[in-house]
Amino acid sequence: MNVLGVGSHRLSQPGYLWDSAAEAGIEIDFRVAPDGEALPERHEDHSGLLILGGAMGACDDDEYPHLKQAMDLVLQFYEHEKPILGICLGAQLIARAFGKPVFRHLRPEAGYYPVHLTAQAHDDPLASKLKGETFLMQFRQDTFEMPGGAIRLMTDDVDANQGFRLGPTTYGFQPHFEAAPEFSRQWLAMNPNFVEEARPGLIASFDDHVAAYDAAAREFCLALGYEWMTLVRRRAERNGAC
Repeated sequence: MNVLGVGSHRLSQPGYLWDSAAEAGIEIDFRVAPDGEALPERHEDHSGLLILGGAMGACDDDEYPHLKQAMDLVLQFYEHEKPILGICLGAQLIARAFGKPVFRHLRPEAGYYPVHLTAQAHDDPLASKLKGETFLMQFRQDTFEMPGGAIRLMTDDVDANQGFRLGPTTYGFQPHFEAAPEFSRQWLAMNPNFVEEARPGLIASFDDHVAAYDAAAREFCLALGYEWMTLVRRRAERNGAC
């Protein structure tokens, strides 16, 4: 039983989600599309879809044609009620696949920020297993309009659209809760001007932030990731997949 993982940069890795997948007995067929690792055209060979982040914008189709491929897969997996999990760029691509705009936010986010569950999250199969507030890694300057019918699950003080569920099995989250520090440190080092604009002094103090928040962020990811991977397993077993 496996999940198709779509990466849009070599440093956008499943991170802590590898552990969630292993615990749930799920394999991640992970492909970094801009590095030439082709995406499938159809959904049939995978039981779930995981779309991670990347350095590009969600509308940069001309330079990154895999973005349209990813959106097409979103619609296929959604139609067949196969679980989808989009993180940062992945969440934006889900919104865009359902006809909603993605655009530059007035306040970019870099580093750990407190993210809150909404009242609706208490009734959600995944989000109800999480704590009410957790500091999670953010690294983005874009946001989106929520897809029609989506249920908002998470917010923060910068952007209300931090997490949502669309239908029974599609989830999108802005925070990089999957991000292990060995990757997020490299994100900061590769984009020092953006980081300084978004969060002055963050690069110098980032190790302190990791010490303060990474353990809880990892716990958040393991809990949410395990529940999502379990959803993949239940859906696949219901549909007779092996």
